[in-house]
Amino acid sequence: MRAGLRRAGESGLSGHFNRWAATYDRSWMQRSFRRVHTAVLEILRQEGWEAGTVLDVGCGTGLLLEKLARVRPEARMIGVDPAERMVEVARGKYGNSPRFRFEVGSAEQLPLPDESVDLVLSTVSAHHWPDLDAGLREIARVLRPGGHVLIADIHLRGNFRIIAPILRILRGEQLHSADDFRRAFESASLGVVYQRPLRDTRGWVLGTAGVKPGRERIGGASAPPTTTCSRGS
Repeated sequence: MRAGLRRAGESGLSGHFNRWAATYDRSWMQRSFRRVHTAVLEILRQEGWEAGTVLDVGCGTGLLLEKLARVRPEARMIGVDPAERMVEVARGKYGNSPRFRFEVGSAEQLPLPDESVDLVLSTVSAHHWPDLDAGLREIARVLRPGGHVLIADIHLRGNFRIIAPILRILRGEQLHSADDFRRAFESASLGVVYQRPLRDTRGWVLGTAGVKPGRERIGGASAPPTTTCSRGS
């Protein structure tokens, strides 16, 4: 998990995460991040989506991929993050394993070939992407037909939405509603198959999942499309 996806080398947000990289794994915020990771892993267990090659967009130091690797021992893990020092830490931890690969890059410009991954994850990151639509189009490009994407991000509900413009001005954060995510997924030709607040996040983190056109694959076999979906607000 990592929060910002601006292009590597930029000052500001990327600089903040570069400075944080050395202590990121020990941060008090990992308590909240672990809850998100646990909820995401539970969704993957329940849905059974194919995960031969997994991409984490905004991977930070690779903590989510490490957890996923334990339960998907056959999967290959790829992490992309714009903060060079986050990537350096991740490579230092997992660089000797052929299962892990980490690259510097942004959501809008993923350093991967077309149709090269089965599953894309991104946790508490999308609100920092400069362009949500461009990020999801890029994700759709690297997904194989029938592959899935699951975005888990901060979700402001009800009257709290009024602070979204303030955060955009002060911190450059683009907080999105459930409808914003559905529209962006559909604009990228990703069919929404799942949308609901994540468990144990008190409704503050929304999970939205989509599938790239093509027959869905569960455990390597073709299967009918998943229909689990509930609209958020």
